[in-house]
Amino acid sequence: MENILNPTITFDVSLLEKVIQTANSTTDLQLMSRAQTILTQFLTQPNSYQKVPTILSLSSETNTRLFALQVMSSAIHNQWNTFTPQIIEAIKQFVLNMINQLSSDAAIPKVVLNKADTLLVELIKHLWPSYYPSFIDEVISTAQLNELSCNNSLSILSILAEDIYSEKLQTQHIFELKNTLDLNLPTITKFFLTVLTTSTNEQMLIACLKSLQTYIGVMTFQSFSTTGLAEALLVLLQKVNTESQLFISTLSVFVEISQMKVPPSPLPLLVSFTNIILEKIGSLQSFLTTPQRKMAFRLLTITVAQFLSNVQITRMNGEAINAIQSLVIFSDNCDGDAFFACSEAFLQILKNFEVDPMIPQREVIAQNILKVILCKMPAPREMLMVEENGVVVRRKVESINDVLETILKDSLSLLIKLVPSIGEFMLKCLYEETVIHRVLKICYSISAISSQLLPSIESSVFSKCVEILILKIGKGSTKSERVLLTGGLLVVISSYQKLLMNTPVFLHVVINKISEFMRDESQMVRVMAVNTFRVLCITCGATLLQNDILEAFNNSLKVDSVLGCLDRNERDCLFECFGIIIGLSRAELCEEFISRVFGRSHQIICEYQNTESDEMWRNERGLREAISDLKALLRTSQGAMMRYMNQIIAGVLAMYQNGMRRMFYTLEKGLSIGNMVVVLSDIIEVITMYLMGLDRIELKTSIHLLGGVIIPLFVKTPKLYRPASVVWLYANVMEKLGSEITDEVGNFYGQINSSCLEIIRDDMSSNPDIRRAYFKFLEIASKTVSSSFAVTSKSDFDLTVDIACWGIRHLDKEVYMCGLNIILNLLYIGFMNQNIAVMALFKDKVAEITNSVICANLDLCHTNNFDDMVEVLRRLVVVNENATKGVVVSYFNENFGIEQNQLLPYLNNVWAKKGVADQFKAGWLEMLVSTNEFKVHELKKTE
Repeated sequence: MENILNPTITFDVSLLEKVIQTANSTTDLQLMSRAQTILTQFLTQPNSYQKVPTILSLSSETNTRLFALQVMSSAIHNQWNTFTPQIIEAIKQFVLNMINQLSSDAAIPKVVLNKADTLLVELIKHLWPSYYPSFIDEVISTAQLNELSCNNSLSILSILAEDIYSEKLQTQHIFELKNTLDLNLPTITKFFLTVLTTSTNEQMLIACLKSLQTYIGVMTFQSFSTTGLAEALLVLLQKVNTESQLFISTLSVFVEISQMKVPPSPLPLLVSFTNIILEKIGSLQSFLTTPQRKMAFRLLTITVAQFLSNVQITRMNGEAINAIQSLVIFSDNCDGDAFFACSEAFLQILKNFEVDPMIPQREVIAQNILKVILCKMPAPREMLMVEENGVVVRRKVESINDVLETILKDSLSLLIKLVPSIGEFMLKCLYEETVIHRVLKICYSISAISSQLLPSIESSVFSKCVEILILKIGKGSTKSERVLLTGGLLVVISSYQKLLMNTPVFLHVVINKISEFMRDESQMVRVMAVNTFRVLCITCGATLLQNDILEAFNNSLKVDSVLGCLDRNERDCLFECFGIIIGLSRAELCEEFISRVFGRSHQIICEYQNTESDEMWRNERGLREAISDLKALLRTSQGAMMRYMNQIIAGVLAMYQNGMRRMFYTLEKGLSIGNMVVVLSDIIEVITMYLMGLDRIELKTSIHLLGGVIIPLFVKTPKLYRPASVVWLYANVMEKLGSEITDEVGNFYGQINSSCLEIIRDDMSSNPDIRRAYFKFLEIASKTVSSSFAVTSKSDFDLTVDIACWGIRHLDKEVYMCGLNIILNLLYIGFMNQNIAVMALFKDKVAEITNSVICANLDLCHTNNFDDMVEVLRRLVVVNENATKGVVVSYFNENFGIEQNQLLPYLNNVWAKKGVADQFKAGWLEMLVSTNEFKVHELKKTE
C-alpha cells in the first residue's frame, strides 16, 4: 500500500482505490489504521494534487473521487502562497472544466458534484474578484446550457453565499468578497427571477428557492421589492399544489422575507403578502390532516405573525386590522412554533395598542387576543405532573415553555390596561368554555397575573371563579376531567389565597371542598389538595382559627379515611399542616388527628414487638408506614407528640430489639432480609427524635435505657448491616449533653473507637453513609468529651489520629472536614487546657498529620478550608517545630523533587494556578519563614 507514496514509481490509481477501500471498510483494525495513515501522508505530500486529474479520469469509485477532490482542496488551502501564477491558472482551468463535465453528466453522484462545487468556491475565494472578475457572469451563462448545468449553477451560488456571508473573520479580503457579492446581487436576483418565471421543473424551482434563501438575509425589504421576485413568489404560492415539497420550499422563503426590516412607509406589496398568506391559512386550517399540510400551516402562520410584529399597525390601517383579526382566529388552532410566532406578534401588536389609543377596534381586538392567550398559557412548574399507573410523576419542563410563558405574561400585563373589567371578562370566558383542558389553561392564565390583579380584583369576582370551577368539577364525568379541573381550582386558590382572608364564609366552603379532594381516588387530586391546604394554613391560618373553620374541617376530615388514601409524601405534607396549626397555639384542634395517627402506629408496633414471624419483618410495609408517621409527627408536632411517645418508647425499644433478633436469625438461615435494615434504621431515627425532644436533665435520665439494648446489638451486627442511624443517635446525644456527658455515652464511644478504623476501612467503598456517621461521631466526641476521657491511652490517641488523617486524605468533603476538625479539637484540648500529656502524644504523630494536610491541600485541593489547614500546621509547629517543617521539606523533596531553596517559588506557582487566597498563602509562609531555613528575603524574591 505504501507504493502510492513513492514518487519514483508509476502512480497506480487501482492501488489507491484499494487503500481507500481498506481504510473505510476492513474488519482488520490494524490494517485499517495503516491505510488511514498512508492516506493522511498522501494528502499532505506537496505534489499529490498533480495526481488528481489522473485519479478523476481513471476511477469511477465515489470514495476515490471524493478523496481526490479533498487532495486538491487541501493543496489550495495549504499551499496557495507557494503556487506560481502558471500553476494557479492551470488549477483554475482544471476545476472549471471538471465542473462543466461533472454537471453535464446525470450519472454523477450528487455527493461528488457537491464536493466539486465546494472546491470551486474554495478556489474562487482566492481568485475573485481581482483575478477572476467575470466569475458570476460565467456561472449564470453556464446555467443556460441545460437543466443539469442550471441546477449546478444554483448550487454554486448557494454555497458561495453561505461561505462568504457566514465568514466571521474581519479581514480586508473577506470585506472585499462580501462587498463584491453585494454588488453582484442585481445580476444574481435577475437570474433567480428568470428561473422562477420560466422553469416548470419542480426540482429546479426548489433549488432556486433554496439558493434565494441564502441571499434574502442580506437584502432590505426596499431592495427586495424592486427585484420582481416578490410578485413571482406570490404567483408561485397561489398556483403550486399545497401538498408538494415546492409549496413548503416557497413558504420557507416567505418566512425569511417576513424577518426583513420593514420600511418606515407602508408598502402595497406587504399588504399583498399578508392577505394572500392569510387566504392560504384560511384554506388550510380546516384540513390539517397530513404532516405536509401541518408544516405548511405552521410556516404560513409564522410568516404572517412576523410580518405583523415587524410593522407598526397605524402604517397598514384597515388592512392591518383585518390581518390581525384573521391571525387571532387562526392562532387558536395552532401550537408549537406557529403559536410561538403568533404570541410574539400579539405582544408587539399590544405594545402598539398601548401607545396609540386611536387604532380602530382596539378594545375588541384586545379582547379577542385575550381569549386566545387565556387558553394557551403553559402550566406553572409546580403543576407539571402527570399520573401514570396510579403514581404521580413530574414532567420535564420544555425550554420553549419558559419563553412562551414570559411572552404571554407580558401580553396579559398589557391586556390588563387595554381590557376594561378584565376580571369579569375572564370569568365569562371561564364560564362559557366547555373544553376541559382549555378551562385548565384559563386557570393558569388567571393565576399567572395574580400579583397584578390582586390589588384591584374584588373578592366577589374571585369567589365566582371558584364557584364556577367547583360547579364544573361536579359535572366532570371522568377521572381525567376531574383531575384537570381540580388542578385548575387549586392553582387559582393558591394564587389568590389572600382574598380568602377577607371572606371567611367562602373560605369555609373551600376548606370543606379540599377535605373532600383529599379522599379522591386520583393520587394527583390528593397531592394538589394537600398542598393547597398547606398553602392556606400558612397564609390564612389566623382566619381559619378565628372563625372556627379548622375546627369544622377537623370534624369532617374523617381521619381514618384520609390516611387510608394518602401516600407517604401526602401524609407528610398533611402532618406539616397540623404542625402549622399547633404553631398557631391551637394544639387541641390537632389532638384527635394526632391521637388517631398515633393509635394506628402504636397498634402496629405492638404487633411487631413480640412477633416470632420472620415473614412479617421481611414484608414490613405496614410497619414502615407506622414508623414514618411517627417520624413525621415528631418532626412537625414534637411538643404535642412527646406525651404519647413517653407511653410507647419502651415498646419501640423492645420492637427494635426483637427486630434485630429476627434479622440475626434470618441471616443465620441464609435468607433474604428484605428491607429490615432500613426499617430498623427508621426505628432508631424515631428514638433519636424522641431523645432530642427531651431537655438535658430528662435526656441524662433516659439515655441509660438504651445501653442494655442498642450497644450490644450494634457491636454484634455484621459490619455490612450496621445502621448509621445508631451512630448518629449517640452523636446527637453527645452534642446535646456537651460537657455533661454520661458514662452510657462514654461506653458507646469506647465501643466505636476501638474498632472504628477497621470499620471505616471496610466501608470505604460500600457504605459512605455509615462512614460519614462515624466521622461525625468522632468529631463531636473530640469536641465534647472531656480530655481525660477522649485520650485514655497512647494507643487510643494514635488510633483517633490515624482515623482523622485517613479522613483528611479522603475525597468526600464531609469526611475531610470531620478529620480536620478532629485534629483541631484534640490540639485545642492540648493547648487551651495546657494538657501536657496530650502535647506529648502529638509529638509522635506530627509527620503523619503534616503529610495528610499537605496532601489535602495540593492533591485533593479542598480549597474552602485553607484557614483550618494552616491552623493545624501552626499548632504542630509549636508542638514540634523542627519535625513539622522537616516533614514539609521532605514531603516536597520526595514527592516532587523540589529542593529546599526551590520550595517557596514552587508553592507560589501552585497557588497561583489554583487561585488560592492571599490569606492562606500568608499563613503557610508565616509557618515556614519563621525558621533559619526560610528567610524573609526568599519570600520577597518569589514575589
